[in-house]
Amino acid sequence: MGERACYLEFCPACDAPVTMADERCPDCGEPLADSASHPPD
Repeated sequence: MGERACYLEFCPACDAPVTMADERCPDCGEPLADSASHPPD
């Protein structure tokens, strides 16, 4: 358990590591889709 920001994912556009709390990729700016696999808030 922990903060949502602790869970890493990867940007579908550039494969940069992003956190689940990010709304856009910090590298390329691609909007990140909210997936059903995310734990509830």
